[in-house]
Amino acid sequence: ADSNAVTITVNSYAPAPTGFALIPSGSFTMGNSVAADTDIADAQTHTVTVSAFYMAKNLVTKADWDTVRTWAISNGYSDLAVGAGKASTHPVQTISWYQMVKFCNARSQKEGLTPVYYTNDAQTTVYKTGDVGVTNAQVKWTANGYRLPTEAEWEKAARGGLSGKRFPWGDTISQSLANYYGSTS
Repeated sequence: ADSNAVTITVNSYAPAPTGFALIPSGSFTMGNSVAADTDIADAQTHTVTVSAFYMAKNLVTKADWDTVRTWAISNGYSDLAVGAGKASTHPVQTISWYQMVKFCNARSQKEGLTPVYYTNDAQTTVYKTGDVGVTNAQVKWTANGYRLPTEAEWEKAARGGLSGKRFPWGDTISQSLANYYGSTS
């Protein structure tokens, strides 16, 4: 999953929060079965069902990072990286997974939402500092705060409603559909 993508559970919002899109619940075929992609080491295809969730339409920007980081530093988050970015409206860069998880908690607390990540199984100590290997038991999946998407959520959202296709629009790509460098032969 992209470490700059942010999701929020659907159970506490109607309509979608500003800047988020509803990804509906449902099943899809996860993985890559396209024969032309044999160089991609992907898991065997399998059916996965996910609950509905909201996903941010854009990656976390440098400006958003800076705003939350400033709040976090004065509220018990002692080691959020400064991060980098080409411009304030571009995605924040040079942050780790740990940094983004703490950002999600800080943004949640800043907005009066319940944090998702904790440092203990009882989910009583909010993850605010250090590089903690958060376990599944330390994630409050029902919280209304921000979190990173699971691999299945990321893939479902990235597929744009299609299943079994290479891209959200089908099986072919052109430079008019995506910014990439590739040969047309």
